[in-house]
Formats: sequence, C-alpha cells, structure tokens
Amino acid sequence: MSYYEIPVNVFRITKGERQKMIISSSELVPGDLIEIPEGVSMPCDAILINGSCIMNEAMLTGESIPVVKNALPRNDNLYSLKDDKQYTLYAGTKCIQARFNQGTAVLGLVTLTGFSTVKGELIRTMLFPKPSDFKFYSDSFKFIGCLGIAAVAGKSNI
Repeated sequence: MSYYEIPVNVFRITKGERQKMIISSSELVPGDLIEIPEGVSMPCDAILINGSCIMNEAMLTGESIPVVKNALPRNDNLYSLKDDKQYTLYAGTKCIQARFNQGTAVLGLVTLTGFSTVKGELIRTMLFPKPSDFKFYSDSFKFIGCLGIAAVAGKSNI
C-alpha cells in the first residue's frame, strides 16, 4: 500500500531544451512536469496545469463519487495547498478520465513526493501513531490508588 512505482512521462529541461522522457515515479522530484496517466493511480501530489481530470479519491476520503479537477487558472494569485484543493491531484487517487485542450496532453506540476504527500502522511500516522494520553485514564489510576490507600489505612485501624 505504501510503496508504489510506475513509469511516468516527464518533461525536463536538459541542455537548454525541454525533453520528454520516461522515468520511474520513484525518481520524481517537486517541480517536475508530468503527463497525467489515465486509468492509473497518481504516484505523487501534483497541481493540474493543463486540461481536466475526473479523479476517484475514495482511497483518501472514502467519497464514492468521482471528483472533477480543473486546471489551475492563470492569474496573479499564489497557489495554496489548503485553498486550491480543486486543482490538486493527490497521490493514490485514480485518474478515471483525462481531458485535454488544444491537442496537448494533460499536465501536472509535481508538488510533493513520497511520505510528504497526503497519502504518505496518512500511512505515516498509521505506522507511527502519536501516543494517546487520556486524562480519564490517568485520573482513574489516581482514584484507584487513593482508594487503595484508604483501604489499607482503614484495615490497620480495625
């Protein structure tokens, strides 16, 4: 569930030119421009730059209805991970359908990879949960201890 690796079409600038190459998803880094594969789970968190996608986010949210994701609008506003969820494709979600405009492929800009993704954080919290310290649990031991002391003190007086 936590380790997922697929071949990905990525656009990188080498020798001053943008070149399309196929690499393993384990080699992706934030800032890579990737083609969004149709019918495949996303290997990373990405911002949808071009086109639109219908995504199945049931793995993360439990929502059974697919979600339509549109490309990030071109304006002067800064991208925010919390505010711009409708433009973000999350790792582990499946792309049901990818629709492109003007003959170009559906493109995404990689933002997070590995355990830094939303899926990675979910797995990390399952593997390494924070210790739970319930106030009721510790107070109940204090109460039982006080009752024990009272019982010992009451028995010694009889």
